[in-house]
Amino acid sequence: GVGEWYGKLVAGLDAATLTKFAHENFPEGRPLCPFLQAAYPGQICNKAGGVCTIRQHRYHTDNSVTVAGSRLITICPNRFWDQNKIFGWIGQ
Repeated sequence: GVGEWYGKLVAGLDAATLTKFAHENFPEGRPLCPFLQAAYPGQICNKAGGVCTIRQHRYHTDNSVTVAGSRLITICPNRFWDQNKIFGWIGQ
């Protein structure tokens, strides 16, 4: 399932925020991409759906969902720009 949505960990989001993200209901404008801010201040999320990472979830018989692992898997290339860390990794 979704790990980070518009730069926010899904596990910490309330139902109202999840609904807003699911319907892409942003009357104030699309959210900023938090991972591009160091390189491009003010840059909004530039992809439909806003999913940054995915992760494994576990579904239970009571219809609840929990995070099955702590590992996030990046699916948006902008995620690699977080605080421009990618450039340090390349230089190693």
